[in-house]
Amino acid sequence: MKRQIIFSLIGLFLISCNQEKAKHPMVGLWEITKVTIDGEENTPQGKWMRFNADSTQESGNGWLQHSRGTWKLDAATNELFLYQANGWKDEFENFKVAFAGEDMTWSRTEEGQKVDVFMKRVEKIPQRQADELYGVWQLYSTTIDSIQMKAIDKTTIFFRWDKMFVAQDEQNRSFGIFKTGSHKQEVEMVYYNPECTREYWDYSVKNNILKLEAKNSEKKTIQTYQRIYELN
Repeated sequence: MKRQIIFSLIGLFLISCNQEKAKHPMVGLWEITKVTIDGEENTPQGKWMRFNADSTQESGNGWLQHSRGTWKLDAATNELFLYQANGWKDEFENFKVAFAGEDMTWSRTEEGQKVDVFMKRVEKIPQRQADELYGVWQLYSTTIDSIQMKAIDKTTIFFRWDKMFVAQDEQNRSFGIFKTGSHKQEVEMVYYNPECTREYWDYSVKNNILKLEAKNSEKKTIQTYQRIYELN
């Protein structure tokens, strides 16, 4: 009987410890809403971090998770110790953390500049506009210096999950790789051809409509695409 009581007490103690750990204000999913460097904003798109009760953490941008490791917050100094298992050693001082309701702020100095990172607690991983690029798009309008051009039938572009793209019309087909910016809605497209042609576009996606505006063109060129789900 005594042995059963001891085991019950141990079980209650462990449950209590786990509950206390789960109540730690760091634990949960956080979205970075703003980053300032000496007051100037430089916020990445869709940046998130998840802190788990077992002292592990992971982070990413939108659908892409790119880091993992462990964390520890000094209760006396509010100093945050982060270890990235697949990253590099942070040469700067540790962040100091402050909480205010569902918000969290990290602060430190980097090369003489004050860095502040503002976060809010969220339920879902935030999505980047770049995540909306994936899929097949069909061109239905092109304007050059505000002049509407005649569209070539069945012109499509396919942005694949592996960062490859396929651009084609009824007569031609091209391949390449694409890269999206982390802070701005820009996409770089590098073609697999002898010239290694590079194109740079500003982009926006809304209601399954994709707009590309050329950045390295002498004339203002805008292409508008609509998402499709099969190729004719």
